Amino acid sequence: MARYFHGTTIDNALTMMIGDFSPQTKPSGTWNCSDDGCCLYLYSLDKYNDNCCDEGEDCNAHHIIEQAFDSAQITAALNNILRSELVVFEFEFELLEDDFSCPNMADVASVAFLNNITVKDVINIHICKDG
Repeated sequence: MARYFHGTTIDNALTMMIGDFSPQTKPSGTWNCSDDGCCLYLYSLDKYNDNCCDEGEDCNAHHIIEQAFDSAQITAALNNILRSELVVFEFEFELLEDDFSCPNMADVASVAFLNNITVKDVINIHICKDG
């Protein structure tokens, strides 16, 4: 099992959870996934450790949670969202497909098909109230 993280706004997080991560209830995204509307970008802790940490550096979930919060903050800014709460979902899945939606993303991100995700897959929710 591998750990994955997805950052979004509080409004999007609530919509996603109420809809049980269904593709039909997914908010329109800021990011364009390879299969538009049916996928969710997820940062992989394993990929982050393999590709983003300097040799000998002790990378942990804190680094990747910050990266997911950065994505959430960009989502909030691009969508003119005034509420400052940001959310990072933490999941645990078997290995997922690489993200080939843009150059170099396959080294740090994966995509999950929303039909394969439910609220039960969320193992932790991280909240940042000051954006």
